[in-house]
Amino acid sequence: MRMSITFPIALTVALVTEVMSPTLAIAHDPVPTPHATATAAKVWGDGTRSSDKREANTARHTQGTSGGGGRATAQPAIDLDKQIQTCRRFNGVGSTDADHCEPTKTTNSLKRHAPSVSQLRAVAAQLKLPDATPRFGPDPSVNEWNMLAVGFPIWLWTDRPTQVSTTAHHDGLTFTLTATWTSTTFAMGDGHSKTCTATTIRPKTVKPATKPSPTCGYVYQTKSKIGHPYTVVADTHWRIDWTTNGYSGTFDHTYTGSRTLEIGELQSLING
Repeated sequence: MRMSITFPIALTVALVTEVMSPTLAIAHDPVPTPHATATAAKVWGDGTRSSDKREANTARHTQGTSGGGGRATAQPAIDLDKQIQTCRRFNGVGSTDADHCEPTKTTNSLKRHAPSVSQLRAVAAQLKLPDATPRFGPDPSVNEWNMLAVGFPIWLWTDRPTQVSTTAHHDGLTFTLTATWTSTTFAMGDGHSKTCTATTIRPKTVKPATKPSPTCGYVYQTKSKIGHPYTVVADTHWRIDWTTNGYSGTFDHTYTGSRTLEIGELQSLING
């Protein structure tokens, strides 16, 4: 025996329509609006879950249907980069309060400041400048008296090189420095001084007391007291060129060294 079930015509039409027309089932889903997309973007910009980012991107590209015709209509694209904002206050459910938001500042808008004088002096101390100890020619340490004589020409200089470059770090800044020697002032300890813009290392082939320095030398006129040698101080002067953080400039720096020097008198004995 076969049984048959008869449905009312209206119910049959409704079932067929439900199966054959699935697009009508989403016709009542809410269509994302620019306002909703912007809100999602602002929540993402304030550091909420990464899923919010995916939802915002999905909302940006979603196409909805019109209310009555069933034809898909593209929604206006929202530029998330322009919509991301930094907000100062949140409402009770954790969403941003759009009335208290400001555009996010990029790193390009950060202000850069020139380094201070104290910062420049601090990085200058990191330069490995040549030893500023005065050098004498002839060298008094090679004679039996360990001294030089009144009236004899003395060659003066300090160690080389005359230009030094380096990179230094201070207070989060990276400095590129180039130091160039400009002059040296020798305070000779007898009340006199000598400033030289060029110096010459005395060759060992030059005999003592025969030839003065062509660039920087001195002749003592008085001897030092016994047990109290002269203290010779050399102030080496440098011009330092620097660059950092988009700024550049030049400043002067002095590096100092000292050394004691005994000056005596030569006496001749005449036997007759």
